Amino acid sequence: MPNRLAPIVPVSLAQAEQRATVCREETSSLTLSLLPASPRWARRHAAEMLQRWNLPDVEWAVCQVVSELVTNAVAAAWHDGAERVRIVRLTLRLLPRRLYVEVFDAVPQLPKAREPSDEDEAGRGLCIVAALADAVEVRRERTGGKTVSAAFDLPAGHGAAAGAVLTVPNMAAPVGEEL
Repeated sequence: MPNRLAPIVPVSLAQAEQRATVCREETSSLTLSLLPASPRWARRHAAEMLQRWNLPDVEWAVCQVVSELVTNAVAAAWHDGAERVRIVRLTLRLLPRRLYVEVFDAVPQLPKAREPSDEDEAGRGLCIVAALADAVEVRRERTGGKTVSAAFDLPAGHGAAAGAVLTVPNMAAPVGEEL
């Protein structure tokens, strides 16, 4: 039966062996406009991918982190005011023992973790992300902007199957559509 996910491309044995050892991840990306509904679209996308990848145990925590990171990215881009690309991009990467949630925005300023007081109405996003994820990092991109990444350790037997590669193409949520 032919592979319906991608065309079959002839490769050398050396290339096939290299791909088998390097490409053991599944990836899904979602590019969103800067809209109030973007965190909701991102959560739905993450929940769908986690169901597809059979990872129900981490769904709640991952969806919370996705919501916080996308909300922060949208807010940062709106408050920045500069003429930059007005999108955020969510990428989910599933490896054999780890799931990464990455959110890119074009704003170069790095986020700062704060310790909000009980009366503060904002400022808890990165604290929530740090509490739910096993690791958090922020990196500047050479092309501009930044990516905030949260990692979730997975128990043995979960994550991308050894040698399996499934890449879901970038999908865009309908611009301006409310759910």
